[in-house]
This record gives sequence, structure tokens and C-alpha cells, in this order.
Amino acid sequence: CMQKGRSWFFRAQGPVNTAIQANDLWPLPEAIAKAVLLEQRRQSRVLACFQVIEVHAPGDATVQLAFQETSQWYRVSIIGPHNVRVLVRKNFPAESQSTILFVPISSTLKSLATALTAALHPHLPNALTITQVYALPRGADPLSSTFVWSGFPALQSIAQWTQCGLLTYSRTLSENHYIVLTLKKCASGSPLLPQSIEAVARNSNDWTRLSYEEFELTSYLRSFLLTIGARVGAFDQLYGQRLAPYMSAVSWDEWNLNYSHIQTWLKTAGLAYKIHTGSSSGPKIMDAARPRFVESVMPGPGYSRELTESQGASSSSGFSALEFGMHFEI
Repeated sequence: CMQKGRSWFFRAQGPVNTAIQANDLWPLPEAIAKAVLLEQRRQSRVLACFQVIEVHAPGDATVQLAFQETSQWYRVSIIGPHNVRVLVRKNFPAESQSTILFVPISSTLKSLATALTAALHPHLPNALTITQVYALPRGADPLSSTFVWSGFPALQSIAQWTQCGLLTYSRTLSENHYIVLTLKKCASGSPLLPQSIEAVARNSNDWTRLSYEEFELTSYLRSFLLTIGARVGAFDQLYGQRLAPYMSAVSWDEWNLNYSHIQTWLKTAGLAYKIHTGSSSGPKIMDAARPRFVESVMPGPGYSRELTESQGASSSSGFSALEFGMHFEI
């Protein structure tokens, strides 16, 4: 056990035999939710419910989570469903390591959190070192921290948990859950943005644009997609890494569902660009061959909407970058 400020933490570490790379061990929470939905006929031994409430960024979501069995953790009854912030980071806290962080935000559990970090084992072949960190509830006796919250398996059962069929399927879904888009062929400045769904290519008053210096593809896409009525989320980061300004990450499912509608409007915007700038070609938004990252980014503050007491949660996740980093400084 270790103390940091007024908080106590319990830390455990041990090896897990697996051929999976450390950076690929933890699937995205969005992919876990999709796997649970698609594999309802195959009941999970651990999860009774895993449903996304809100995606804050790729690999960062608030989910409604319930376990198959009820357990006690420092006299707190773990009965679901509860709202939990789940974050997955690659190359964190160091290169070729990955971390999954669970931060319960339900009113009865918000003092509890756990993080699991995977790293290449320094001596054993085909093995990873798993480090677990638990934040203990305020007032808990740290000397009695031998208890294990069964909802998050103890080290001796992590191998079974991380290689179960559901998580294996979730890893496969994680690989293609997001696509990265890039902007090309902007010879005459940034692309045009329709003012409304009634915009016509030849009418200059129907279009606006940001200066090239202010332009970011994610903010452009968010405005563009909102204007044309396409329900697709756009993000400026992936796995905790900020994308280059001319790139953006979108859900493959959402993009594919709205693809025809989006392409029609992108062609209209491209025609307007050529008409009003005199350019011989219009901007193209296409799949990137590979993402380009410019910096690391910490998670945002959480909910964009308030949780009600009927959901058994506080009014905000109250989660900060400082709290995220704190788990890995002990």
C-alpha cells in the first residue's frame, strides 16, 4: 500500500503469459460494448451489461456497467448497473505499454478506481507484466487491503480475463472501430462550409470558411456534419495522441452509415470551392494511409450532460487530467 496526499492506493504486479503485444491488450470500451451487443447469445462470465452512454474521445467513454455476480468492496455493495468512465491509452505511461483505467462515477462508488497497465516482461518470453493500482475508499484501513474487488479480477485471474472470448472479439473490433480521415488538394485555402442545408454551390452567400491558419479538420467536420444532418462524431485524437490538424478520426460504422449523404455534400462543397476560388480542383477528404500524431493529450472533464440521481450518479464525472496522471506516479 502507498499513500499519496490523503488517498491510499493498493498496488499489485505480476506476470501473465500471452503472445498479445502490450499495446494491443486492452480493447476500446466502444468495441467492448459492440462485442457485448453482437454476442448477446454468448453470455460473459464477468459482464452482465456494458453499454456506452457517451463517447468523449476514441478509447474514452462513460459506460453503464454491471457484473454477473454481486460482491463487497470495503462494505460497498457492487451491484449494477453503475456508470463508469473507462479509458484506454496506448504507449502510456511509457512507450510500448498500454493502460486501461476504470473510474466509477456512480454516487456510491465514485471514490473507487482501478488501473491496469501492461508492459513487456523483462525476462520471460511471451509474457507481459501487469500492474494493478486500486484507489481505496476514504476512511478505509489500508492494512486490510488484501480484499479483491471481484468485478476487476485479481492478478491470478487476469490471464483468463484478458484472453476470454469476449475480449478477444473486442480486440478485433477495436482494430477497425475508427478510421482516420485526411484533407488534401486545398490549393486555394481552406474548404468551404455550407451555411445551411439549403446551400447551393453557385451562391456565394451560402458558404463560409475559416482562414487557413485557424483551420482544423475536426472542427470543420463537426460543423459540416451538423449542418447537413449527418450523425457522425469527429475527434482530433486517437488513443490519447493528438492528430495532425489536417486529420480527424471518425467511427467507421457512423461514417459508413452516412457515407452517401456525406459524399453528395462534399461534392457540392468541392464544386462551390472551384466556382468561388477559381481553383481547378476542390478539396478531398479521404482515408489516411496512416495517422500522424503531434502530441499526447490528457482526457477531458467528462460528461457533456448531467446525470440524474435515478441513474445513481453524481451530476458530473469530475474527472481531470491531474487525477488521470496521479494513478501512475506511485
